[in-house]
Amino acid sequence: MTPTRKTTRLRITLNDELLAEAMQLTGRSTTREVIEQSLQLLVQVKRQERLRDARGFLKGIDTSIDRSDDPR
Repeated sequence: MTPTRKTTRLRITLNDELLAEAMQLTGRSTTREVIEQSLQLLVQVKRQERLRDARGFLKGIDTSIDRSDDPR
């Protein structure tokens, strides 16, 4: 059984040159594919930024793990 993905229908105005370049660079053939890939990339970048910021917050805190009792 395939999980159902919720979708949203939109009417938006896009920069034609930017869209054409994105389609050419990504090899995607539809506007929908370009927008979905762009949103996925944006989410990935923002998650990476959060992780980077969290690491910066932990700077100066000993985050090492004591593995002296690790049986490996």
